[in-house]
Parts: sequence; C-alpha cells; structure tokens
Amino acid sequence: MKGIVRVIFVLGFFTLISAATCHAIIIEKIVAVVNGKPIMLSEVQERQIVIKVTTGQELTLQEVLKKMVIEEVVMQEAEKLGLVAEDEVVNEYIENLLRENHITLDEFKKLLHEKGITFEAYKEEIRRRITTTRVMNTQIRMRIAVAEEEIKEYYEKHKSELHGSYDEVKEKIRNLIMSERIEERYKKWIEELMNKSTIKIML
Repeated sequence: MKGIVRVIFVLGFFTLISAATCHAIIIEKIVAVVNGKPIMLSEVQERQIVIKVTTGQELTLQEVLKKMVIEEVVMQEAEKLGLVAEDEVVNEYIENLLRENHITLDEFKKLLHEKGITFEAYKEEIRRRITTTRVMNTQIRMRIAVAEEEIKEYYEKHKSELHGSYDEVKEKIRNLIMSERIEERYKKWIEELMNKSTIKIML
C-alpha cells in the first residue's frame, strides 16, 4: 500500500543502534490482562529494549507496561474497525527502510539480535505505529474541522508573534489548531476505551 505515513521513530534507529547493547533476563509471568488477553513479563522486557534502542527513552517496566496496556486497548479496537496494518504493509515499510539505509534484511536482523530484539518484535512495533496512525486519521483527524473564522480569530490574537500576512500563515494556523484538537480528542477517546475495558495489572 502506497502513501502510508512513515513512522518517524525508526529514523533514529540507525543512529541509536550502535549504542551499548541492552540485554535482559527474560522471566515468564503474566503481568496484565486486557479484555481477556494476557501480557507477559517477557513481552514487557523485550519492549523495554525496543523502546530504548529505537527512541533512546529509558522507561521502567511499569511505564512500559502502562504504555503496552493502552496500546493493546487501541489495537483491539482497531481490529474491530478493520484498521490493523496488514503484513504486506508492514513488510513494505521495512523493505523501504532497508533500501533507504543500504542494509540487507540479514544484516538488519543481526543488528536487532545484538540488541536483544527479535525481528518479529520489531515488526509488531511497526504494525502498532502504522495502525495507530490509521486510527488517528479515521477516528480523530477526519472528524475534526477548523472554521475560517477560528483561523482569523487566532491570527488577530497572535498577529504580533506571526511572520507574514494572513494568507501566508493561515495553513500553519489551521495545522496548529488541528494538532491541539487531535491530541485532546485522542486522549478523550483513549479514556473512553479504557473505561469500557476490563484491565488487570499484576506488576
């Protein structure tokens, strides 16, 4: 599928991949259940490594688990809506990534292995990111509109801070207002999903 919004976080992957290798002792244990689906401690530990390598963030296991619970709720809803990224889309994304960075699949798998990440875990990370983008676009972004009057009002209030005429900056203003509303609506949508879900945390 063409035109898939590229996931920015992977751009830093090849910069951070040379960082110190992250290894974890994997212990199998259920640490959360989301609408009947268990999340294992080994999954949280592996995800902790993925996040560190791909974003540079060092999160605690509790922080990673909280993130994973929210993502699982979103993925379950995306599945109901038919928005989960297909294997073909995920594979195409990775193929493009490898091509742009002049690296073979085997070399990439070796890099992942050296960091304690399985290729399947990385693929699922990509699937989640693409799926989240789809959800944002269909459930949030497409349902938000910014009226011309709102843009003009913003322009009048912030004219001294903006550089350019109204026609020159109105699209920038529209995007700013849209971004704020998308973030607000998405948080509210997540809260609604979480409230409707049965979640048990054991970590």
